[in-house]
Amino acid sequence: MCIAVAALPAQALQCQQWQGSTLTDMREDNWITGSVSSTSEAFGEGFENNASGAGPPESGWLLAAAGDPTEETSVQTEPMLVVEFDPAQPIRQLAQNYLGDADQWPKILESSGVGSILDLQPGQQLRLPVSQVKAANQAIRLSHREIERANQAGAQLFAPQIIALAISNYDEALIKRTLGEWLEAFHLAHQSRTTAGEAYEICQKNRDGTAEARLSDKQGSVEGQRPRESTWRNIQRNALLVEEEKVRTLSGSTAQITFRDASRLRLAPNSQAVIQRLRADPLTRTENTKVSLIEGDFYALLADNSERKRFEVEIPGIEARVDSGDFWISHDADGAKLTNYDVAAVRVAARGETIVLGRNEGALVPADQEPIQKLDVLLAPVPQAPPQDETAIAGQVLLQWTAVAEATGYWLEIASDPQFNRMVTTERGFPQTQFEADSLAPGIYYWRVSALDRYDLPGARSNTRRLEIRSDTVPPYLLVEHPEPGEIIREGPVTIAGQSEPGARLTIDGSAVEIDDQGLFQRMINPTEGEHELTFRVTDRAGNEITRSQNFTYMPDRPAEISYASGMRRIAPGHFIVNSNVLSLAGVTRQHAKLRVEGENGSPLALAYADENGRFRGTVPLSKDHQNLTLRVTLPSGFATTTHFEVTVDRAPPEIFLDSPLPRLTTDAELTVSGNLSEAAVLRLNGREVAHQGRFEQRMELADGSNPIELVATDAAGNVTVRRWTVQLDREPPEITDHQVRIAADENRTALHISITVHDASGLARIAPFTINTGTGHASGYLHYDRVSRRYVGEFDNFGTMTANAKLRQVELMDWSAP
Repeated sequence: MCIAVAALPAQALQCQQWQGSTLTDMREDNWITGSVSSTSEAFGEGFENNASGAGPPESGWLLAAAGDPTEETSVQTEPMLVVEFDPAQPIRQLAQNYLGDADQWPKILESSGVGSILDLQPGQQLRLPVSQVKAANQAIRLSHREIERANQAGAQLFAPQIIALAISNYDEALIKRTLGEWLEAFHLAHQSRTTAGEAYEICQKNRDGTAEARLSDKQGSVEGQRPRESTWRNIQRNALLVEEEKVRTLSGSTAQITFRDASRLRLAPNSQAVIQRLRADPLTRTENTKVSLIEGDFYALLADNSERKRFEVEIPGIEARVDSGDFWISHDADGAKLTNYDVAAVRVAARGETIVLGRNEGALVPADQEPIQKLDVLLAPVPQAPPQDETAIAGQVLLQWTAVAEATGYWLEIASDPQFNRMVTTERGFPQTQFEADSLAPGIYYWRVSALDRYDLPGARSNTRRLEIRSDTVPPYLLVEHPEPGEIIREGPVTIAGQSEPGARLTIDGSAVEIDDQGLFQRMINPTEGEHELTFRVTDRAGNEITRSQNFTYMPDRPAEISYASGMRRIAPGHFIVNSNVLSLAGVTRQHAKLRVEGENGSPLALAYADENGRFRGTVPLSKDHQNLTLRVTLPSGFATTTHFEVTVDRAPPEIFLDSPLPRLTTDAELTVSGNLSEAAVLRLNGREVAHQGRFEQRMELADGSNPIELVATDAAGNVTVRRWTVQLDREPPEITDHQVRIAADENRTALHISITVHDASGLARIAPFTINTGTGHASGYLHYDRVSRRYVGEFDNFGTMTANAKLRQVELMDWSAP
């Protein structure tokens, strides 16, 4: 994809090819060149003729900006490209086309003063920082080239702090570019290029110095012991190593020793080596180096342009003369192992026997008297994923390669530079053909892998793959185009459509929906009638998630059904009856519908609205005892339904006529209640409905004691008549609980006093006849009931001939229920 300056003809553009937001290659053959005049227009005055296609321009506006800090103002003030927004082209595609990174779409909104993608309108002008992006990328490209040039000159040895600063600025520039902070990226890349240039100059001046070595890289704990030192000390990165110094790595640690000419050794974990000789002849500019491997293993990469005279490796009982620039060697109690990956030879001598290892050949040198065994190493695996120059998301990196026949395991190396000077991860011995590099921080990495055979000899290394890892914290893009928020849809099925980030996972109400390569998605649903809330959840490959809700109402054009509440009294369907001048209208219809009641002349009488469940309630004033009314139901979509109903007003309650009054007191346990009603009504006797046809007759059982009787008549309008009685059932005779007979005599008179205490539930007669045995005969009389004391009493003078033995013989008691 080319990032073009507006108003220039396509054939006149000079651009870089992109993969995501990262330059796919910094080499000169990846440039597309155009005419001299058009290029000068695009990049400013002073652009040199580069139409030959020999490589990228070395002057012009962008390169001047990268090389001259005074041009920073030009980068900042360079006008932005203005384009009109077309809904047919997603804004992510716009960011990809013009900025080389689809994830930079929020920056387009920001520079255009647009708060949200929902605010975008067709034809709206968007401002794109195309020139700023070009300047930043050009500066980053040149910085990368200058760092590589300095490293090849030995910057890791002669100027480690300076080149580390250049690399740090370069890495920070990559991060700033990912975040869309292009001016900061440009400035950091310019600083990186300048610093790397300083490191290169230092290297050129020191290449003719005395021989020395440095610990240029380390992972974990690395220790050293110089001559005449009795203890081991921790060695820091970039520490100077002297002749006869011992170096060892602990578990999980690696160390890289870099010599003056940029040759290097990489010690594996649990390894120990001695730098026995470091000699340089300034006159002939040659070096002699000898390293003794005590235990463990290391591999060596000797500088291609080295004028080294001799490099020797010593192992107890073994001498190795090395012309190769790429070899590996191991030593333990069982013997030694060597492999050569270069066309130049490695000569191995042990116990009077000498063999020469060519390219991709190895040797086993046992510790006993067995002969040296020479064999071919395994073929190199082929990296499969990610592709070259792929941009991956931090935490989601899976490295994969092809399996190698007879491999027992694999050796993976990940570094932050293509020469593997700055090792990041070393994993050896695992059997899988993939590795989850989830711990890698954002940045650019290089990785390679080799197979291990049954002797643990590492085979040929694979080609190096370049990988950029980004920290993606930008929520994924989501635009719901249909339905619109709050839209009322009157025809089905309903189409749900919009745009999102390609490769992201989308669910709508929990169901997965596919996003195509253009970022478009669509789904058809058949919703139920009513309001709906759609929940969209988009998760991109980095795990960033965005959730959005969208409401719409599905309301097809069909008559609204009305179900009136059961509590509304009616004479017939559609004919209501009330007992006042107000009709309470209630029922269920379509949700959020508007209900309007109109009089016979069309005048509005009442207005009500249905809730989300379709329930409505309202009151309608009535001006006559009988009216024909109209109910108009209008749905939120505008579709209206009309229905008619009648209302009759009845204010007179029904009358109840009994055939005969009900008794207050009775000894009969069965009571008949009968009579007539003045009109049709619901009749209830003591709460139980009585069937009737205008006339009623109902028998009921009475209980001993007081029995309440209630008749309730309710007509169709709700008018109510209530009549109540109490009937006493008494089937028990009075009970004498106490009695007393007393004779009082003096000289003037003889008096008889009688007192009888009686209990009865229904009441007693006022008079009670009695008979008394006087002692000489019988006598009779009447007692009177005293309601206060509830006793029958009497006092009689000269009541026959009475003796002290007079006794009450008989009393006749009668209650009110007696027939």
